[in-house]
Amino acid sequence: MSHRGVVALLTGMDASTQTPSDIPTALAALSAAGVTAAPPLEAAVTDAQWLVYASSGVTRTGTLGALGAAIPQQTFGLDREWFNVVPLGGGRVAFQRGDLLTVGEVLPDGSCVDVRDNHQVPINHSLVAVGADMVISYLVQTGPHGYVGRAIIGRIRPDGAYVQLSESHLWDFWTHIVPVQDGLVLFYNAETRLAATGRVTPDGGFADLQNHPGFDPWTHVLPAADGTLFFFHKPSGAAATGRVEADGGFTNLRSGTPFLGGWGFTPTRDGRMLIAPPQGGQLVARFPVDGWLADARPVAGRVPPGAVFVR
Repeated sequence: MSHRGVVALLTGMDASTQTPSDIPTALAALSAAGVTAAPPLEAAVTDAQWLVYASSGVTRTGTLGALGAAIPQQTFGLDREWFNVVPLGGGRVAFQRGDLLTVGEVLPDGSCVDVRDNHQVPINHSLVAVGADMVISYLVQTGPHGYVGRAIIGRIRPDGAYVQLSESHLWDFWTHIVPVQDGLVLFYNAETRLAATGRVTPDGGFADLQNHPGFDPWTHVLPAADGTLFFFHKPSGAAATGRVEADGGFTNLRSGTPFLGGWGFTPTRDGRMLIAPPQGGQLVARFPVDGWLADARPVAGRVPPGAVFVR
């Protein structure tokens, strides 16, 4: 990843607090959508750690505390123009551009170290982490009847080495490829509103499971730590949740719940959801609780836009 000074702290981060007038309106909107208020202190979860990478190479790290405090850790320079930045869990992150895939690790203090550079890996438009060590490289191509996808499944070993496990699979065109759990994957095409499920096996195989036509239009499909999926249509504010079953079936958990258009949602890796209402400020809630958001509280400070949670 060629940090070029990763140990040198470049700049501080904006840790400004929320504007008080931003938060009551957002909490009222969440309450109208069935989201409960913040839990007692003993019900809080542990800290989560985030990373924000800019194409200029400037990278920032920080934590989102159990009680909702966003604390900056470090700011440093990485190489420019990484196209895919994909958390693998446990602090490890895959960075890819072209046929170069570098595995790095964000340490608990917020610094980042190289683990391994991998050359001549499959070129893709999206890299999807399926568990801690399996990845799908998905490349969109133009076929005689429209777009199609080419997928290659690989493993990232503990030493950071990438190992290609499969030949190229010919898949349909999907706008969203979402890991669920235990190798299950949900595929969704926002244009046709068709969804499908499949399973990646530990040896790099892939099994088609079930098709699910007639999904609502969604702009975002976000996975929770336990495999629950959060569906959101940003322009209208419609939201729903569901679960992929072991046989590839799909169970609706919550639907028809309106938010406001323009809200933003980012799942953590510790059972929470970071929420950015359009009027400003941020909140964090537990997710899922009975298939929905619960125990919302304001965030003190700010997690920068574009953050991904690495642990």
